[in-house]
Amino acid sequence: MELIDDEKTGVLFPSGSRADLVAALTRLCDDAALRRRLAEAALREMVAHYTIPAMVAATEAAWLRAMERRA
Repeated sequence: MELIDDEKTGVLFPSGSRADLVAALTRLCDDAALRRRLAEAALREMVAHYTIPAMVAATEAAWLRAMERRA
């Protein structure tokens, strides 16, 4: 699972490309609806996968799967 999903939870651009960075930042500055959509989607992803309760649940599920395979 990637932390940033391009155009869904953020905007990706090639590493080292100043022009692409400027273009992405300009786009975000100019488009409030895009910023809102990306922020809301990123928050949903963070709550679903990266909070302590979500990470504990995922770890527990992985352990249970491993224990089932051993049995």
